[in-house]
Amino acid sequence: MRRITAFVMCGLFAVCGLAAQTEISHWIAGELAYYPPNLGGYGIENFAPIDYSTVSQEELEELYGPPIGGGRDLGGQAVEMRATFGQELEFPFLRGNSVLTAGNNVKIRLKEEISPVTANLLIETVLTPVAFLSIDSALSVGTGWAIGDISGLSYNTPENTFEPAPFEGAVTTAELCATFQFDFGLLVPGDWTHIVTVYRAGLQYEAFTAAGANDPWMWQADNGENFNGWSWKQTGVLGYQMPAVQHIDTTGLLIETEQRITKRNESTMDDGGWGSDFMKVYVSPFILVQINPSHALTVQLQFARGRDYTDETIGNAHFSYRKVDTSSPVYWYFRRAAFSYRYEY
Repeated sequence: MRRITAFVMCGLFAVCGLAAQTEISHWIAGELAYYPPNLGGYGIENFAPIDYSTVSQEELEELYGPPIGGGRDLGGQAVEMRATFGQELEFPFLRGNSVLTAGNNVKIRLKEEISPVTANLLIETVLTPVAFLSIDSALSVGTGWAIGDISGLSYNTPENTFEPAPFEGAVTTAELCATFQFDFGLLVPGDWTHIVTVYRAGLQYEAFTAAGANDPWMWQADNGENFNGWSWKQTGVLGYQMPAVQHIDTTGLLIETEQRITKRNESTMDDGGWGSDFMKVYVSPFILVQINPSHALTVQLQFARGRDYTDETIGNAHFSYRKVDTSSPVYWYFRRAAFSYRYEY
């Protein structure tokens, strides 16, 4: 009995000690993004400039004949807004005395995201076993609805192109990633040597519970080419922490890629299909402004790589009826300007 009591008491002391070292933080973030219009690669070669004109379905039909499965206008702009409420618990884990292990910890984050047409709940766990590596996992569940012509969750089959699916199911995601990071200021100490590099790679599974295995769908104003299944994601950051300019914390370049795994070979670019094997690439210069310890603002400009469809098929409403121009399969365009404000308390 004494051994059991001693064991319980040791466990209680360990829990109390861990609780005393746990750091709890909360934050509120607001995001605003503007997506300028372009014509989706129509009539250009390598770069699609911002273009406020519109090419109508009627014009395309006069030039190339009736579209398959219905047509669409080319052009249009958009605005996206989102608020995030977050909480984070951080506690030491396998912490040592060396430079590589002194900061070892586990972080658990809970985020609630809300936009005018979507709601999403996400939980993340981040394990840092050594200074230059972290392993994180995430689970989320969300749903969407429609306001007028704006929908946060839609079916996007050839028969029901961008048909709103308000509260008709949940979008769930599961993600497992590893992040490698390094600050060159550790090799060459000083105020001017903080060049930061980050590389993150991982697998993501995403599913809409109301969609069939072969049914595409749209979520949070994306391009509506989601299928229930897996994708491979990568993120790279090259940043510089600036000591000379007051309040400018970091400037840098963010590069993101996303590659479909599920249905990758369904309609490939080499075969002149709609590009199921297309790798999304986003390149974003950014500035992080640390106004004070509690307030921060991030400004980001994002350029993206898109598929260059043939002029004859670009006006087809559903993506599965479009064909990539094999002689010039991709182009670049200015995707968005984004602002993110964060208040931590």
